[in-house]
Amino acid sequence: MSADRIPFSVRLAFVIFAVSLLPACVTREAGRPLAAPEASCGGFAAPDLTPLARFTRLNGPRVRIVDKGRPLVPIVVSEDTRFVRAALHLADVIRRASGARPDVVRELPGQTAEFPSALYVGDVSAAKKAGVSIPSEDGEFFRVAVRGSSVFFAGRADYAVYDWCERQLGARCYGPGLGDDGLSVPAQPSISADPVDYEDSPVFPVRDISSAGGSRWALFAKAGDSLRERPAVHVPAGWWRDENLVKECPEAFAMSADGRRAATPMLCYGSPETLRLYERRIDEHIAGVRDSGGIVDIERKVISVSPWDAPVECGCEHCRRLMDRAMGRQGYASKAVWGRFLKRLAGWAKEKHPGYTVAFLPYWNCCTPPDGLDLSAEGNCRAQVCVMPGLAIMKNGAARAREEQIVRRWGEITGRKPILWHYTCWPADYTFAPHLFGHAARRHFESMRNVAAGAFICAGSGPLLTLPDYVAMRCLWNPSLDIEAVYDGFAVRMFGFFPCRSGGGAGSGLMTG
Repeated sequence: MSADRIPFSVRLAFVIFAVSLLPACVTREAGRPLAAPEASCGGFAAPDLTPLARFTRLNGPRVRIVDKGRPLVPIVVSEDTRFVRAALHLADVIRRASGARPDVVRELPGQTAEFPSALYVGDVSAAKKAGVSIPSEDGEFFRVAVRGSSVFFAGRADYAVYDWCERQLGARCYGPGLGDDGLSVPAQPSISADPVDYEDSPVFPVRDISSAGGSRWALFAKAGDSLRERPAVHVPAGWWRDENLVKECPEAFAMSADGRRAATPMLCYGSPETLRLYERRIDEHIAGVRDSGGIVDIERKVISVSPWDAPVECGCEHCRRLMDRAMGRQGYASKAVWGRFLKRLAGWAKEKHPGYTVAFLPYWNCCTPPDGLDLSAEGNCRAQVCVMPGLAIMKNGAARAREEQIVRRWGEITGRKPILWHYTCWPADYTFAPHLFGHAARRHFESMRNVAAGAFICAGSGPLLTLPDYVAMRCLWNPSLDIEAVYDGFAVRMFGFFPCRSGGGAGSGLMTG
């Protein structure tokens, strides 16, 4: 019987029962072999992983790492906090697979830690001698190379370690909500490393998610932001509660329908007084006089324009002239916020604070760019576009085309690739069964490959969002991802079998997108 002919109530009951088992099923220690391991357990070209930029299989013997539960090599790591953490995770994954934990040796500055055979992580002395050393400042590029009887993890060595754990050891880390970060490691009492030399780097420099923190699953997903030009969200913070500031400059705050100022944190973006106050606070922050309320980030050299978490509404004479209802609910405030305020601020910042990026957040009723806006002459603006309703809506062709056109327009206006802001929590938070949209996410990120700089994912929580978040983060590394292979691998690891198919992939009768 095909999945399409199974009554919906029966299918839903099965899914809810299956999801209830996830926390108990997800962690696989050594000694619990996976069913059908060939379907999901690693390999340098495993179908559920993204393709590598370059891969070479070398001539030569395999590097023996563990023999029947006995560790044979140490892990040597340079003194970089990220790399030390990766080395410790590497030791733990090997232990979970084989029962044997290699020693982790730190090579301190001025010292040398070299062995006849080892796993070398980072810019250690042995890597330099072997000719595979890459300075960690080289962006997010990483390399894994076997030389002699050692394995070297170079460049962004932490990324190299997590990638090798997946391809060589068959590990997968599916995400929060499943217990132990959803780490799945196939049992293998003896471990040998294939003689390979490969490298990779991400398609998108911005790959961040709200549930990341310092979690292991985010490390395995290679979450990162090498661009560092995102705006601070909903700033300035606290201005409206400063009684002296409100008394000194009431025109800087939005006027409510009853004529009051500073009734909410929203600014009045049409008033010249707001721009003057904004500029003054930026100057004072950079000069070290006082904090700007989150507008300025000196370390990243970013000035943020990010309206409060609500539609921009102001009843003053300046804003009334600029509000354009003809632009629809996603754009009627754009002329005031971007056409007037941002344009003038960007010109001022170019002259007064060269080298700073003016990062801004098109949001709520100012997503759509106003006609005629051109920020190419200023050359210092970066948009992070938050159209909202959720990444799952990308399965709707018209909605996807509309949102992607907005993103493209902001890129044309600024001359810089926009950053995306997406939600996986909607509409998944409103359902009681898994709501998957991997194909929709992959198609969207593929179409944004040369348009956007990446995305921040605003995630929900719990096991229902594990796969959507996992797929979104993997697509941000490289959208050339086989979604059905990811679903199949997850099903085999979690439940030990492939769900029934209906002309599509795993569980296609229950999955959307």
